[in-house]
Amino acid sequence: MNGLKLTSLDISGTYVAEMRPGSSDHHNKPGYRMRATVVETPKGPYFIKLTGPAKTIESAGAAFGQFLNSLAFK
Repeated sequence: MNGLKLTSLDISGTYVAEMRPGSSDHHNKPGYRMRATVVETPKGPYFIKLTGPAKTIESAGAAFGQFLNSLAFK
């Protein structure tokens, strides 16, 4: 994209994470989705991630795609 190499991932599943660092309490939420992209530039990689409920990520899909299409390294 615009001379940059992009590697993307789109995955759905259950979001599991600590409530706070070191906590034994965890979020355990099904129906989540993550879209992630690694942008390779001459000065190193940039990591872009969009995570949330699947419906939210679906509704933000077009805007996320437009954002990725607008990336340029100067």
